[in-house]
Amino acid sequence: MYLSVEKVNGCLMIYLAKTSRGKTYTMWGPPNALLEDAWYRTNRGLTLCAYERLFSCIDEEQLKHSDKQLNFQSYCSFLEAIVLTLLDIPSISSFIKVDVSTGICVDYLTEEFVRMMM
Repeated sequence: MYLSVEKVNGCLMIYLAKTSRGKTYTMWGPPNALLEDAWYRTNRGLTLCAYERLFSCIDEEQLKHSDKQLNFQSYCSFLEAIVLTLLDIPSISSFIKVDVSTGICVDYLTEEFVRMMM
């Protein structure tokens, strides 16, 4: 996480599993995961925990360097690819491109600016 704060891009990879195995719950937690209720806070998904830690690291860096003007920006993109059979893989890989100079590019995927956790 500290590498993300030090101008290094981060990536969170998702795992593959059959339908109804809890992938969405693992990544996001229960539907009310952003509520302040203690049960929901302790059952947040991986994505929310990662962002909570990222913003905690940013706060630590700003405190350490309070004499400087620091600027942090966080962007995220999410891609959910449904692969029901091995025959689906070519259709998914047709819009994911890898370039040595620019890295991975996914057609039609947008980046969203993330300001803070709720």
